[in-house]
Amino acid sequence: MVSRRQVKNAQEESEEAVTKSSCAAMDELCNLTQVSCRYIKENPWAGVGLGATLGLVVGALLSRK
Repeated sequence: MVSRRQVKNAQEESEEAVTKSSCAAMDELCNLTQVSCRYIKENPWAGVGLGATLGLVVGALLSRK
């Protein structure tokens, strides 16, 4: 039989693991955002081309029936 203490400990460990994982994911996302912003500032036409390409692809996918 599982005691309440064991369940509570498992819950606390799970919450801690989720918190660590989400912090790591947020840090990685922040780094990715900074790198992307720096790249777009250094190569603005690449950003325009990427945006146009994505717009065309999404438009083509949405217009298909």
